Amino acid sequence: MAADVPAHPPGARINHPDVVAEVTALADAYEAALTGNDIPVLDALFWDGPHTVRLGATEELFGAEEIAAFRRGRPAAGLDRTRTRIEVTTFGTDFAVTTTVFVRAGVPGVGRQSQTWVRLPEGWRVVAAHVSQRPGAATDRPAPVSPHPRPPVPVPPSRAQPPRVYAPDHPTDEQGTRP
Repeated sequence: MAADVPAHPPGARINHPDVVAEVTALADAYEAALTGNDIPVLDALFWDGPHTVRLGATEELFGAEEIAAFRRGRPAAGLDRTRTRIEVTTFGTDFAVTTTVFVRAGVPGVGRQSQTWVRLPEGWRVVAAHVSQRPGAATDRPAPVSPHPRPPVPVPPSRAQPPRVYAPDHPTDEQGTRP
């Protein structure tokens, strides 16, 4: 692991209720902005950085500028959708993944969206997103369900530290860190 990357704190919790509530509220705000085509809110929820990634159903966007240009150029019609499942998983207090399954009226199949959220100095931001559509018959659609928070899962002390990653092309010292 690179020396400038902090280690995961011992005892950090997965799905701490307060953090799940924060990220769930942000996912809901994103959904409202998406279906309402509120471009300033969508732009604000994504990290304004060159390494932000959004892989869509028909596009691959790298960097905040490409993502913003895509939003400004796409049609505002047909954005309505119904979320059928939402999963929010948080790791500690500053990292989360949201996974959403959705359907659109008149579109066969099921849509899928995943977002990686990181708490940065300016607040929570999406740093990576993926949207795809699984083709299928109109009857191959899950019924809408309400989001359901899952109970927090404590990380056992023996697993609190992430495993060290060794890359053969990067030298490491005897502790496994890069000089």
